[in-house]
Amino acid sequence: MLFRSQPKDKTVSSSGLVYKIQIGVFRNRPSQDLLSQLDDVTYEPVEGKDVVKYFSGNYKSSDEAVSHIASVKEAGFPSAFLVAFLDGVQIDLSKAKSIEK
Repeated sequence: MLFRSQPKDKTVSSSGLVYKIQIGVFRNRPSQDLLSQLDDVTYEPVEGKDVVKYFSGNYKSSDEAVSHIASVKEAGFPSAFLVAFLDGVQIDLSKAKSIEK
C-alpha cells in the first residue's frame, strides 16, 4: 500500500483532451495544507514504483493551464509543470497541442 490512508483527492479520469499541472511525484502524501490551496487535485500511482504523481486543475487549453502554473508554484510546489491527458492517459505535450488546434 502506497499511503497509510487513501488520498482524499481523486484519480485522473477524464474524457477528451485536458491539461493539468503536475505538482510533483511523492512517496508520501503532500501536506493537506498545501494541497488545499489548489483547485481540482487529482493523483495517479506510478505503476511499479512506490510513488504517486499529483496534479492540479482540469483545463481545456494549454494557455489556460499555463496561466495557473505560477500560482501552483507559489502555493508550495516550485517544480510544477504542464502535462496533458487524452481520455485519462497522459500524452506528450506536442501531441496534445496538435490535437488542440
